[in-house]
Amino acid sequence: MPSVAYVDNRRAIRYDGTNSAEIDATIPSFTIVSEIGGVLTFTSTGGWVANTGQWILYTQGVVNNVFDDVDFHTFYIENALFADLDALTTGVADLETALAALGGAALRSAGVASAPTLLLNTPANVAVQLVPAMPDSSYTPSAYLFGTGINLGQVTINSVTVTDADTVTVQVQTSLLSLPGVHVLVVAKD
Repeated sequence: MPSVAYVDNRRAIRYDGTNSAEIDATIPSFTIVSEIGGVLTFTSTGGWVANTGQWILYTQGVVNNVFDDVDFHTFYIENALFADLDALTTGVADLETALAALGGAALRSAGVASAPTLLLNTPANVAVQLVPAMPDSSYTPSAYLFGTGINLGQVTINSVTVTDADTVTVQVQTSLLSLPGVHVLVVAKD
């Protein structure tokens, strides 16, 4: 008889200081003891404490650990699930809406570039090459963000600067510890 590969159905939910009711509703064996000043004390086959920003890990409806953000991302990788794929569809729809919002003006040039892995509160410059190059460097570009399975609400565009006729530098930044997979779309129109 052939063997079957499997993994535990492990899940994690991040305590944000206000979502204890959501966590309680999500994990079957979970009882809130107290919640004071962003510190959640609870039971789940044992006593636990989670501070704001920590990850509560659970398997088969029972909590089996609590991790700080850094340790969680060191030991675990979030898997892309159907919700992430749905977010991709939404991201593409947002891009289509952004392009449509450019109005009746003709799109003259466009370019896409990938940002490096963004680190917590560290600005990163992304050079986006426009195709075709604009006739001069006195145009006004618009920049948009997109990515797969990424909450773009945690990424900001700090500046959009015309470098020359075919290059726009977009400075981006994240409020997360580390975030790969962000892409920048730049368009120039009449």
